[in-house]
Amino acid sequence: MADKKIPSWDELLASLNSAIQHPNDTGWDIYRYLSAHYKEMSSVEARTLLAGYMKLPLTKPSLLHSCILSVALKMSELFPDFNLLRFLVLWGFDVNLRAEDRIQQTSNDGKTYISLEDKAERDVRKYLTDHPADCPMQAVKELPMISQPVIGYVNSYDANNDYFHIFDNLSRHFVAISPKVTPDIGEFVWFTPIIPRNSTFKSAVIIRQEEHQRGSELFGLTDAEVTFVNTKDRYFGYKLLRQPPSTTEGSYTPEGTAATKVISKTGGKTSSRAPLKKGQHVKLLLFLTRGKDGNKHNHVAEAIVQ
Repeated sequence: MADKKIPSWDELLASLNSAIQHPNDTGWDIYRYLSAHYKEMSSVEARTLLAGYMKLPLTKPSLLHSCILSVALKMSELFPDFNLLRFLVLWGFDVNLRAEDRIQQTSNDGKTYISLEDKAERDVRKYLTDHPADCPMQAVKELPMISQPVIGYVNSYDANNDYFHIFDNLSRHFVAISPKVTPDIGEFVWFTPIIPRNSTFKSAVIIRQEEHQRGSELFGLTDAEVTFVNTKDRYFGYKLLRQPPSTTEGSYTPEGTAATKVISKTGGKTSSRAPLKKGQHVKLLLFLTRGKDGNKHNHVAEAIVQ
């Protein structure tokens, strides 16, 4: 069935009118027509054909259903008003993927292509980056790559790649690529984590920035005591009075050092600097980051004087 000729518009209409008698044939006709003509069609016309396909009583998973997903992903890249998340839920993403859809494919000439599953997950990340207002405020069971929004700290910016590096309070490192919502370094954001099943790369889709003090409270601060202050070289030592939440990203050391430039009196980038002395209690905005040695270590982004 997959190699049948592309129907004309009149042939497609005839197939749709009698679809109840041969739903599988009509499904293939819709796929072939869309695959050949979606670039020339309006968004409404193309989406109407997809809606017609979704109403057909068809067996799923199937090659046809996977082919429809493939052309729908191409449509989502072309049409700004194509709601990819809604389509994937209606399509039955995850449960309707075949085993073949989850593995990398190799063509007859030896070229390799990412799996349909990976392409869908990549397109979800791009879609949400372009449409942050569509980020779901809770996890979607049909879309396992999307997690519930969490609070994160914007640690740095890579200008060469337009990447923002964001950490959550479990020290998981996320990258927000060319976000529509541009955050400030050293501030907090609400973001939707995108974690593909077959990749360790973690993307962040930034929803909005959070007020600094509220962000600190939600992120969580760690109690510590100052063990020494080196005013000449502008750093201080500390020991943790309690352990931060456990994480699979590595282990916190009970003692460490940090630059005095991270000290503030009340928190926030514009907070006044406060003098520091041995034995003083501080609250640390603390998470693990990877060092030059390849291992993860304590990283103090901010120290608030008590």
